[in-house]
Amino acid sequence: MSLFILTQNERPCNGLKTLIGSGPRRTESVHLEIPDTVRSAAAERPRTRNRTPPGGPVVPVTSLSDDLVGGLLARGLLPAQWRPAFESVPRHLFVPDRFEGGGGALQDRDGDEDGWLRAAYADSPVLEPPGPGEEDAGGPRSWLCSPSLAAELLTAARATQGMQVLEVGSGSGYCAGLLARRLGEDAVTVVERGAAQSERVRVRLASTGLEPRVVTGPGWSEQAPRDRVLSFAPVDRIPCAWIRRCQPGGRILVPWGDVSGQYALADLGVGADGTARGRFSRLRGNGGRHDGAGHWRRLSRSLRPEADLPVRGSELGRAELLDASAAFAAGLLLPGVGRAVRHGSGPVLYLCLVDADTGSWALVRAPVEPGGEGSEVRQKGPRYLADELERAHGLWREAGRPAPDRFGLTVTADRQTAWLDDESTVLHVSPPPRGVEP
Repeated sequence: MSLFILTQNERPCNGLKTLIGSGPRRTESVHLEIPDTVRSAAAERPRTRNRTPPGGPVVPVTSLSDDLVGGLLARGLLPAQWRPAFESVPRHLFVPDRFEGGGGALQDRDGDEDGWLRAAYADSPVLEPPGPGEEDAGGPRSWLCSPSLAAELLTAARATQGMQVLEVGSGSGYCAGLLARRLGEDAVTVVERGAAQSERVRVRLASTGLEPRVVTGPGWSEQAPRDRVLSFAPVDRIPCAWIRRCQPGGRILVPWGDVSGQYALADLGVGADGTARGRFSRLRGNGGRHDGAGHWRRLSRSLRPEADLPVRGSELGRAELLDASAAFAAGLLLPGVGRAVRHGSGPVLYLCLVDADTGSWALVRAPVEPGGEGSEVRQKGPRYLADELERAHGLWREAGRPAPDRFGLTVTADRQTAWLDDESTVLHVSPPPRGVEP
């Protein structure tokens, strides 16, 4: 057995120089762990569906929907059996009036409904920004994945008529609508963390004529396990509750990462012993990458760049920091660590890492000089995240710079184990996510 366990570095780094200048309701009770990227929120105000912006008439929704579906078909991301669902579920009905679209651009329906509609049907994720008083929560209110990610996950799930599907943390309800349209309302159950979020999802689904079961709260233990447990919001750890909600022989599928980027899909089969194991596959479409200013702003609030903190050099280069396979491997080996990227002037790149549980953070600047190699690092513990990032990149290079499909995951009641090629080559062991489960 080959064993490479990443551990936390307890030693501070040496300093060099300053890094950077300044129908009937069907609601029930349930409690499962929901990805942090999907939060409870008050039901949004009613929509006025025929508003006309100052610049002229609104672009036809049918045209935008046709362009979206046509693009997915042309790229080979949407199989024929899912085409009717994507054509008949209006995406804009699940999009908030204000959201961050591709690249973090803020879209406001009241200010520019044409732009809002076009962004709603773009192949990019939608993040609902935090509301008043929620800025310190560290993440968006809700998450709506990109259409290409939805298509890839639904295709990989291979859910067929007669199967029962549980979607954990729908956020907007859009993917639940796609599932209900294809498999039937009685085949789909959505679980949300809070009552307000559940109500909002139920109302949005009802606006399209769909009424799958939407549940919330504690006390759902009497429900039978499902054939598929899906989450379209990214995670970097699998809650044990998800495994218990999936029957033996069933599968759990979820994009891997956080709101800044998902480069792979986790596909785990559940065994009779309650162990989930499987591999990752590379996402071929736009995935869920969202390197916008809003995400950087939220995550970088944790940075405390005191003047006396030491700064050191690092061999991590700009190209490697942006490499999708390297970013996936680093995220797999540093679960629970938030990541955000900001592009500075010219080729300068800033990478922010934050562990909210311990208050640890790191800030990486690359390159140090125009045309140069390497980077500069400032970090503060108790976890030295830049040191951990360097070790993760080192393991990735030593393994031959593997793509996500060479990695796998095994999840039991007390641990999550990441491995390379097979379970004998262990890369990282971590405890399951904290929290109360049913």
